Amino acid sequence: MKFTPESGLRYLITLEIKKHGGSYQHIPDAIPNKNSLIPREEGGRRWNTMIEKKRQCDGLLVMPHNTIFVEFKANYNKLEPHQKQFGELMESIQKNANRMVWCAIRVKYLKKADVFTIENSKGEIYYKADNVNDVLAWLSRPCTDNSLAEGGDGSS
Repeated sequence: MKFTPESGLRYLITLEIKKHGGSYQHIPDAIPNKNSLIPREEGGRRWNTMIEKKRQCDGLLVMPHNTIFVEFKANYNKLEPHQKQFGELMESIQKNANRMVWCAIRVKYLKKADVFTIENSKGEIYYKADNVNDVLAWLSRPCTDNSLAEGGDGSS
């Protein structure tokens, strides 16, 4: 089975998340059908355009103490504008909720070792680890008022 770097990260998360008492719910891409396509024509060329909006995130991490919208990124891929906008909206809710509501989980495939980070919509790192189990353990812990600031270097 061949994976893109981001779908490989998603697959790894799905394999390991049950160890942390959680589950991952994938949000699939929109499926084209006759009701979701608008026929277009220009200069003798014809094509269809999807009506559906782009999905705001890859899925949901359902953890024992929290449910988190999550976007997976690999290496230096940036958030798309609609993902960044959704992340900013969720982070404004996050401030009032005192818990994580949205995050980007990034893996950087390096020569020596892979590096996993949990980031906000600005690319600021909440937590950094060298394996996905540490990331999931950090996400599955109960949240406190300052828990987003703790362990930014993977040390807690």
